[in-house]
Amino acid sequence: MEQNVVSMQELDDLEKAIQKSQELRTMALTKKQTYEETITQTRAGLETLGTTPEKAREEIDFIDKTISDNVTKIKNALPMDLLKEWNMI
Repeated sequence: MEQNVVSMQELDDLEKAIQKSQELRTMALTKKQTYEETITQTRAGLETLGTTPEKAREEIDFIDKTISDNVTKIKNALPMDLLKEWNMI
């Protein structure tokens, strides 16, 4: 008959592993809470700006395009060729 004997070292190792697992769980729960608070704050900030997380990307893209279009209009309105010819830029 084979006997299964667990050494004290094995028990100590298991106890340490259990403690480390509990520490890891606590760290994960803390990070989860931090992320949830960040999401709540971000959502509130977006609501203050009159938007939602779902609409924010679309609105940012629209603003980026508007800025780009306006910069192009400004460039086209300036006499860039003359400014370059006269070494002013």
